[in-house]
Amino acid sequence: MASPPKEREVKLGAGPAFHLPSLDGVVEGAIVQSPEVLRLETVYHDTPDLRLARWGVSLRHRGGEGWTLKLSPLPSSASRPDVLERTELNYPGGPKRPPDAAVAVVRAYVRRSELKPVARLSTVRRRVRLTDPSGVRLAEVVDDEVSVRDGRRVAARFREIEVEVPVGQTALDPLVNRLRGAGAGAPDPTPKHVRALGPRAMEPPEVSPLPVLPGAAAKEVIRSVLAQSVAHLLRHDPIVRTGGDPEAVHQARVAIRTLRSNLRTFGPLLDPSGPSPFAPSSAGSASHSALCATARCCWTGCAHGRRRCRMATSVPRRRCCRSWTRRSRSCATSSSSISTPPATWTSSSVSLLRRWLP
Repeated sequence: MASPPKEREVKLGAGPAFHLPSLDGVVEGAIVQSPEVLRLETVYHDTPDLRLARWGVSLRHRGGEGWTLKLSPLPSSASRPDVLERTELNYPGGPKRPPDAAVAVVRAYVRRSELKPVARLSTVRRRVRLTDPSGVRLAEVVDDEVSVRDGRRVAARFREIEVEVPVGQTALDPLVNRLRGAGAGAPDPTPKHVRALGPRAMEPPEVSPLPVLPGAAAKEVIRSVLAQSVAHLLRHDPIVRTGGDPEAVHQARVAIRTLRSNLRTFGPLLDPSGPSPFAPSSAGSASHSALCATARCCWTGCAHGRRRCRMATSVPRRRCCRSWTRRSRSCATSSSSISTPPATWTSSSVSLLRRWLP
């Protein structure tokens, strides 16, 4: 399966007196197209506690464009703090309900919650495109005047300049330098919907490892190490579901193995009143399915590894993971062998955190 397209963009502040300068000659060989003026109506959807925004994800519907899902980059792929590099997925559909395919990609974040409209933006966009002589887009510069709407009332206004280029193009820095020289503000990677939603959208995700200070109680240590594994799993889950990066599959497996190991290590300190996810009686439960995922290859839907789920401790790693070790690339990249992971394999890990560490 081909990797979903990625875009790199830089956002710049702009005051009321700023005017877009001429972009002729900034990018060698580029043809600067005539400016266009667009009026955009955009509605962002999120859970009531803004989980998508807090994970760096956005799901929007825009009139005339349909639905767009933007996924946050993995920490290892973030090259520069001033540059947003995100995977963009587009879906057709009307404005009332997010497409099931888009919701499936972010299931690890939404889980049992519901997606609802959380921000409505009206934008006057002035767009300038740069293309090569054959018409292939090299870059796009937009000047957005954004109104945040609360019903018919305008709750806030702001203006920003965006420079967007496809991954692999080199036009980003020259264009940013030209705009900064014309009076544009410093780069600010905050997405529009986060600015509109305010401080709540900037809070840490609901699963975030906290620093452990010297002398911390065992509860803080356990909470931190479990949260670290679950957060690592949630970060990679959407990339696993889009099927574009074998490394994301590997990192998700690493997170589950680490989580299982930590639960065993700290088991004597956890609340024994609940059912143990490692007991044979838990086979078939959501917790068991998540925690024994490393002992079976069928959690990715791999056609080479379908087998009956068994206790992780009873299956030798070499035998249970042989389709991963022998056919990792074909399993992770073939569109016929990857299917959507079960909706429970991530939510159950979070459920364990909530059950034992309220």
